[in-house]
Amino acid sequence: NALGRFGDVADTVVRDSHDDLVANLDNLEPTLRALADAGRSLPDSLGVAGTVPFPLATFRNAVRGDFANIRVTADLQLDTLDRGFLSGTPLQGTLSGLQGVLARTVGAGGGSASLPGAPGPPRDPLTLPLQGAAGADQGRGGR
Repeated sequence: NALGRFGDVADTVVRDSHDDLVANLDNLEPTLRALADAGRSLPDSLGVAGTVPFPLATFRNAVRGDFANIRVTADLQLDTLDRGFLSGTPLQGTLSGLQGVLARTVGAGGGSASLPGAPGPPRDPLTLPLQGAAGADQGRGGR
């Protein structure tokens, strides 16, 4: 009895939604035709897409052992991040404006002293610890 009621309800749903289903399938036809026309290109490219930068076909040539070294160069300037991530959103331009304000603040203060953490003039990383020790000794009266 329950199966008969289920069949009646299913028949009613299919009958009532027939026109919408046919319209949706007609709308999908161009997309499905383009996928069919792509042939083997789409499935072959999916083998590479999930494994960038080392495609499965060449993985053994790129990675030796249980690790791989990767070098990444990232442009983290605020205006670049703004263009890349906020373009076309209500927040577009907010990071670029912030970079301009920070540049004016650092420039007006005469260097990095006005903004904590801002880079100062370039220093030699090999002699920097020695310069810090000399400054500390001078503060204590020297040795």
